[in-house]
Amino acid sequence: MVLFLKTSYVIHVLYGPVILTVKLSILFMLARLFAPYRKWVAFIYIFSAVLGAYTIAILVVKIRICKPVDAFWLGPEATNGTCLNVLLVFLADTTFSVITDLIIFALPITLISVLHLSLMKKLRVIGILAAGGLVCIVTIVRLVWVVVYQNSADRTWTTMRTNLVTCAEIAVGIICACLPTTYFLVNQRCCSLSLLGDSGGRM
Repeated sequence: MVLFLKTSYVIHVLYGPVILTVKLSILFMLARLFAPYRKWVAFIYIFSAVLGAYTIAILVVKIRICKPVDAFWLGPEATNGTCLNVLLVFLADTTFSVITDLIIFALPITLISVLHLSLMKKLRVIGILAAGGLVCIVTIVRLVWVVVYQNSADRTWTTMRTNLVTCAEIAVGIICACLPTTYFLVNQRCCSLSLLGDSGGRM
């Protein structure tokens, strides 16, 4: 049980910095994609700064959520320590994550309207970028499990599910962040193979 709670502590501490890098990679890609539109780029950079500041703040809170730290897995009574309201901290963190995920999900769909592309190309780009909606779904599921934890009769089982969903959110986020560049790489590769096939046929 102690090892399980130690693992939970590490997962929740590392969650913030890891998911921040995923979100920043998506935001910086959008900033580069929409570079001619300075107001939108400025908003993206300000939003990124807010994310960074929040992550640092919540990271400090999570690291020092119990004093001493081992009170998190041994219990305040066993260590003669104190803990913040763990549920409230995780609930606030997950709620903030849901809100920021929805903003990042909506950004490309909003910005794509200013690009001078054909309707088919716009729909294709929206489809790729909007894959971030999967992250929103996973984050909302995580929020539900954090809320369920409060009234759960078996908090160990609920915590395990929350940990699994947290890891899934990070994994899905990384995949979604890689999708746009992967698509263009595959598309370029297919075009190259097509050109080679045409030249081979003419020979």
